[in-house]
Amino acid sequence: MQDIIKKESSTGNIIDFVLLKRVLKFAKPYRGYFIIAVISAILLSFLGPARPLLINYAVDNYIVIPNQEALIRITLLLISILVLEGIVQFFYIYLSTWLGQNIIQDLMLALEKSINDENYEIAAKLRDRIKNLKTKQIN
Repeated sequence: MQDIIKKESSTGNIIDFVLLKRVLKFAKPYRGYFIIAVISAILLSFLGPARPLLINYAVDNYIVIPNQEALIRITLLLISILVLEGIVQFFYIYLSTWLGQNIIQDLMLALEKSINDENYEIAAKLRDRIKNLKTKQIN
């Protein structure tokens, strides 16, 4: 059993797509949450650079050439984007953590189901490794 694990994890690739595909099978029950987390990540990738661009635009167009009304509007827009980014980031982090914990729990349950009396020692070592990974993920 240890040889199987060693063969699958030592492919030499940065991303082990075979292993990723096997783990993503456990994510199927959480597909809707997974999609929301992916959309949140994409939205965050657009919201992050928007603030510096708007600040640059405000300085160039409303501070150098004074326009107080437009400066107030863009300041309110910047505050709104900052609040929106905070909310989206909270949901992204919450969903990602929740998904990870549930997928690891499902992996552990599947491992426990596959344990038989002959391979109990090897399976116990694997279960301990998974628990250590879960602890690292939480921290």
